[in-house]
Amino acid sequence: MMIRTTLIAALLIATAGCDQRAAFERLVPKDDAAFAMGTFDALRTRNFGIVEGRLDRSLVTAATRLQLEQMSSALGSDTPQDVRVIGASTNTVNGVVTYVGLTLEYRLSQRWLLASMNLHRMGNDRTIDAINVQPTIDSQERLNRFTFSGKGPANYIMLASTTSMFVFIVGTLVILWRTHIPRRRWLWVLFVAIGIGQFTLNWTTGRIAMQTLQVSLLGAGFTKPGPYAPWFLSVAVPVGAVIFLVRRRRWLADAPQPTSGSKAI
Repeated sequence: MMIRTTLIAALLIATAGCDQRAAFERLVPKDDAAFAMGTFDALRTRNFGIVEGRLDRSLVTAATRLQLEQMSSALGSDTPQDVRVIGASTNTVNGVVTYVGLTLEYRLSQRWLLASMNLHRMGNDRTIDAINVQPTIDSQERLNRFTFSGKGPANYIMLASTTSMFVFIVGTLVILWRTHIPRRRWLWVLFVAIGIGQFTLNWTTGRIAMQTLQVSLLGAGFTKPGPYAPWFLSVAVPVGAVIFLVRRRRWLADAPQPTSGSKAI
């Protein structure tokens, strides 16, 4: 049963998010993305004056030109075969300044690059706060796909734990619904339905993070922040479900028993 549940969860993960890319594309700030692409194109063609004119003044130092030359060398002079935005975030403060974070992926003839930029926008004026170029071995979509190839024990343990926790809490909710509870029934439902604390695994890297002050619905989660992002599996401690099962045994033990002369209906 556990193997079957785990395989079903893996299948759901692999087929989920078919429309996620379209939703992501609608959220990308197109003008800011065009600005970033134009900046990296100027960097690639060694038009450093254009790039320096867009940088925040605090970033322009004696070492700036050398840093730009290093990023230009990483980009190379060959024309990219494909450029796409794979990460975007925006945050507007007081309705005046909008902070934008963008990550672009470059597919070149024989290699891949990630180019990231942080900028802030006031009206139509954009200023770059940070810029970076990083080589990578493949596309992020391929690197972050859900696959069992090359995964270690932590991935399998977390996948089994996540599906088991979901089944356990849902099963406990079914038991709760069929149990006579003296009072506060709906509070018990809410208490059982959540998990306390959270362990989260990055499926691509296998890295596990722990958050103690976290509440998770049904004690488990499978999330993918974006179409090019890794999958994250999370599992929480079923404190409410365990306490309910312990209390249920007490309620059953305290329930009045039928007398020997009574008839069951």
